[in-house]
Amino acid sequence: NKLMKVEDSVFRESKIFEKWFKAWKKEINVGDIFHEMNLKNPCYIPRNHLIEDALKHANNEDMAETNLMNKLLESPFKEKDSYEKYTMPSTSDERYVTYCGT
Repeated sequence: NKLMKVEDSVFRESKIFEKWFKAWKKEINVGDIFHEMNLKNPCYIPRNHLIEDALKHANNEDMAETNLMNKLLESPFKEKDSYEKYTMPSTSDERYVTYCGT
């Protein structure tokens, strides 16, 4: 991911934006931003492809995947080592249709 810089944005020539941006940068605290983001953005989300995989295992009387997901979802904002698989979106382009149509 490339972080966008003001110099690269469409606002780079706007004096009003430049003034606002400089004032904003003086007010923000990067540590606070990361802290707030971590409070609102969970590491672990019960994504459809993960739920489907856990259900397949459960149908074969293997509850390990379901139990692990339940454990991770007890504290979804706390990242744990060796569980990257559970932080990633599906690699498939397959669309899921759920009971509510999402």
